[in-house]
Amino acid sequence: MTIAIKEDGTFDSGAIGVSSTAAYQEVARLTLGGRFRAGLFHLDVGSGGAINGLKFTRGLRNGPEMDWVVDGNFATATEEFIDVLPAGSVYQTAAGGSVQVKLKDLDGVPEIAVWMKAASAPTSGRVRGQVF
Repeated sequence: MTIAIKEDGTFDSGAIGVSSTAAYQEVARLTLGGRFRAGLFHLDVGSGGAINGLKFTRGLRNGPEMDWVVDGNFATATEEFIDVLPAGSVYQTAAGGSVQVKLKDLDGVPEIAVWMKAASAPTSGRVRGQVF
């Protein structure tokens, strides 16, 4: 689901259903157009159930979409991936929980997407935040 980015850089997907335990489901897609350098993403998990998979993908200027940060990768900061709150296994966030992810080096990235997998029961995911 492509989310509109407002003039001030904020975005909000609203609640998106996540029912698959086997495959990642796209919760949000942002068309950045190479205009932003960093982003703050708040990921909320619905009260229906926990997640057991979280990943960010990004589009490349001259190539296919690729996985960027997946599951256990969230435990290790890199040059592009600044911080996660709370620390730990955020890809296994409990029902009703939330995660905050800070990303940088979005300059020139045309598109970014957030994906989740349900742990056992259908749940929902919401992605909100700001790019700047």
